[in-house]
Amino acid sequence: PGKQFASSAHGALAQLIEGWQFSGITTFQSGLPITVRTSLDPANTGQLQQYPDAVCNPNNVPGGRTSAEWFNTSCFQLPSTIRYGNSGRSLVNSPGFNNWDMALMKNFKIGEKLTLQFRGEFFNIFNRVNFDSPNSTVSSGGFGAIEGAGDPRIGQLALKIFF
Repeated sequence: PGKQFASSAHGALAQLIEGWQFSGITTFQSGLPITVRTSLDPANTGQLQQYPDAVCNPNNVPGGRTSAEWFNTSCFQLPSTIRYGNSGRSLVNSPGFNNWDMALMKNFKIGEKLTLQFRGEFFNIFNRVNFDSPNSTVSSGGFGAIEGAGDPRIGQLALKIFF
């Protein structure tokens, strides 16, 4: 009642068509910068997590990026002499993030002061794979590989009473 459309609806029809709500949160992020390091001590200082040498652009991956090789791992080498490596911070970007969370709610008016809300909430509704950052330690086994991903689609249903 009092709305532009279906204002003459009453009873069960009014309960069916009124009281709907929709909400959503969408997040798009580019990949975060990653610093490639080694867990060894090529400078022989007793300090671990030093930089390796960078010999090319690690973002140019022959054949394109895959989860097995997100960046060109052959661009990083341990220094051949006792010294610090020449690579710097943030040379590689991690995968981007794309997420859609949505909710659909239906409000049922029960009397003058009581409302029952049925809600369905869905996180990552399109079930997009959001990869974790790749392994960025030169001297480790999975160097350059992505070894995990974020949550899949998750849904939940709830009843809520407003009084």
